[in-house]
Amino acid sequence: MFASGWFGLSFSFPLLATSFHYGYSFTGFLGLMGSAPFPVISFVYLRANSTMLRYGRFIPFFILAILSALFILYSRSGFIEIIVLADISQGFWWISMEISLNLISGKNNAEKYSVGWGIPNAIIPIVSGFIIQYLGFDALFVVATAFFLLGLFFIPSVQVEKLPERYSGVKKRFVIPLMFAGIVAGFLYYVFVPILRNEGISYSIIGSLVSVYAVSSAAGYIILNFIRNLKIQSYSIISSLFLLSAFFIIYTRSPVFLVLILVMVGIGASIAMSKILSYISQTSSPRIGVFYYETFFGIGFTIGSFALGTLYQYTGPEYVSALFLFPVIYIVYEAAGYLKA
Repeated sequence: MFASGWFGLSFSFPLLATSFHYGYSFTGFLGLMGSAPFPVISFVYLRANSTMLRYGRFIPFFILAILSALFILYSRSGFIEIIVLADISQGFWWISMEISLNLISGKNNAEKYSVGWGIPNAIIPIVSGFIIQYLGFDALFVVATAFFLLGLFFIPSVQVEKLPERYSGVKKRFVIPLMFAGIVAGFLYYVFVPILRNEGISYSIIGSLVSVYAVSSAAGYIILNFIRNLKIQSYSIISSLFLLSAFFIIYTRSPVFLVLILVMVGIGASIAMSKILSYISQTSSPRIGVFYYETFFGIGFTIGSFALGTLYQYTGPEYVSALFLFPVIYIVYEAAGYLKA
């Protein structure tokens, strides 16, 4: 419910900014505002207790339901203020849930969590695109408000009196692909979507293209639950290989090639965000694990949205695409160590 409300609401942010004639640097700044709270909140939650987790799973539903409704009245005059408040509020929910994964009974909670938000991430963009295209932005805000209110009936209960002591055995180099996944996601949602809109692509087609990326990610999350576990080093290399295909997204508007690229990066993101989260969960205490997860992904999302948006606006696409080649260095380094071992 939360993911459905949030992905619908946030899908409108760069499109609204584009309709108000803001440039790519500004839409990228909105991406920065969406990612910056995560490392900060996860750092605060290093000292989280069960009360903080409980409120973090509950209060954001109320706040975001109110903010979604306020967008109907103040989408132009209060545009930036509402987005900033929404971005901060959503960060508390995701981080509270991620810390709680190790405190809930059952196996493969990280993978289940990825499926839980991955499926709405696949469906909501295309639905949102059609809603905006045929009913307008206000209708999307009404739907988002409804999802947040419905979510209040499905809040999980976590019975824990004291969180585990903090410890970490995470090898940080295996977490780097999360940053690559963040770069791709930040660029796609906050730079590439406005590029497509400025080129006259309809909201419905934009939503469909974003859903291609999200559907492939969701499919990856589901399939990974049934695949024999590999070493984390293997997952990191494979994820980076798939994410490399983002290099070509600037240079084609062919529907076939765009779909192929989005499928590739979607699979790469699913491997990074599911298996690396699982690795972090198994090798560190919940609070430290979430700090690593959100910090690496948040840095990447900031680079992909704000840095690449600014670069695209003032220098052009060639410099942007070059930055998508960074995984090559990582792949060569890790592959050499893998073969040596």
